[in-house]
Amino acid sequence: MSRRRIDRELIRQAIIEEAAYWDATDNSAEMAQETNWLKFEWTPREDRCDRCAGQMQSFPIDLPLSGGRVVLRQVTRYVCQTPGCGQTKLVPAVAALAGEIEALVKRILPAEVTTAIPSPWPQIAQVRQDDPEYKIGAPEHP
Repeated sequence: MSRRRIDRELIRQAIIEEAAYWDATDNSAEMAQETNWLKFEWTPREDRCDRCAGQMQSFPIDLPLSGGRVVLRQVTRYVCQTPGCGQTKLVPAVAALAGEIEALVKRILPAEVTTAIPSPWPQIAQVRQDDPEYKIGAPEHP
């Protein structure tokens, strides 16, 4: 351990003198001559929490919209990893798209429509084994 004594009053006095110098100095002439200014444009990062600025982890999810009438498959959802925060959010482009789809479905289809909208993805058939259609198309297992 060092035995040097730090003179805190000397440091405090040096800071006060430095501040007084810069308060009394006018450097606007030098600033006017400078032509290359750094322009900083702040943009939020998708993987940072809006609440605590902590790191967020991404998870792929299926996002049901309009009561399950439309499903966006494998969209990215972020979850904050800061203990006690747990904020969640979608990728901004996906959130905007989801809002537009919700508005479009509400405008096109009335709320009381209950018919299923056909999906391009293969559906899992849910039939009983004693149905005749099941027995016709099912392969025989020993």
